[in-house]
This record gives sequence, structure tokens and C-alpha cells, in this order.
Amino acid sequence: PPSAAATLIFIVGLLGAFVFTPVMGLVADRTRTRWGKFRPWLLWTAIPFGALSLLAFSTPDLGAHGKIVYALTTYTLLVFVYVANNLPYSALSGVLTGSMAERNSLSSYRFVAVMVAQFVIQVLLLPLVLILGDGDKARGFERTMALFAIVGTLFFLITFFTTKERIVP
Repeated sequence: PPSAAATLIFIVGLLGAFVFTPVMGLVADRTRTRWGKFRPWLLWTAIPFGALSLLAFSTPDLGAHGKIVYALTTYTLLVFVYVANNLPYSALSGVLTGSMAERNSLSSYRFVAVMVAQFVIQVLLLPLVLILGDGDKARGFERTMALFAIVGTLFFLITFFTTKERIVP
């Protein structure tokens, strides 16, 4: 039901903002690996993020109560893994270069790319749902999210393998 969905999104959003984000900030700041401090999180979260994206947009036949529990579980895990991926990714530009001009440039490219990706997804989402679902919107969302999850996972892995942390904080 819409009221359960709204409550779920609100509660998990608060949990993400006030629990997951500060905890992940502490964890990321204390991470020390051969790959650096922030970059490993792209590798460690790529596949879980893709899998949870798919699971969160799947609709198992569990009955009304079961679907709410399923949605709460998958969405909470998705937000947790999103924070574990996005927070270190956002901090990555600070360890790629010591130049403030280059950091600003990287951030600008990142924000423009995000806006372009959001536009593309908004334009493609519903047509893909209809095409891939053959008229069944639930199946269409599952298949569309499978496509997005695969592409997203590949891009996280590409980013991990093609960047190098050069600045040690």
C-alpha cells in the first residue's frame, strides 16, 4: 500500500542519513588497503549493489505482509550498500590529485555525468519497462532493473580498475 511504501522510504531514508552515512564515513576514513582508502569500496560494493538493485525492484509472491517485510529488508540493504559505495566514491577525487583545479574539474564532470545519466534513465525507464515486460509492468521493472544493475556494476568495476589513489591523506 502507498502508506506503507511512504513510511518505509521515510524511515530507511532517516536511517541512511543519520546512521549509515556517519558510520560509513568513519569506516572509510579508517580503511587502509593496497588499493588505497576509498577505491576498494567501489570493488567491494559493485556486485552487492547490482544484486540489491535487482532484488529491491523485484516483486515476489509473498502476500501483503510478506511484501512489506521484503521491501523493508531489500530497500534497507540497498540504501546501506549505496552509502558504502557512494560516500567513498564522492571522496575519491580528493585522493586522485593534489591539485584543487583538477579536483574541481573532476567534480564538475561527475555532476554533469550524473545529470545526463538521470535524464537518460528518465527517458528510457518507462519505454524499457513496457518493451521488456511485454505488457507486464512488474516483469518489465524487474528486467529493466536487471539491465541497469548489470550496466551499473560494470561501470563501478571499470572505475575501480581505471583509477589510482595518488594522494595519501
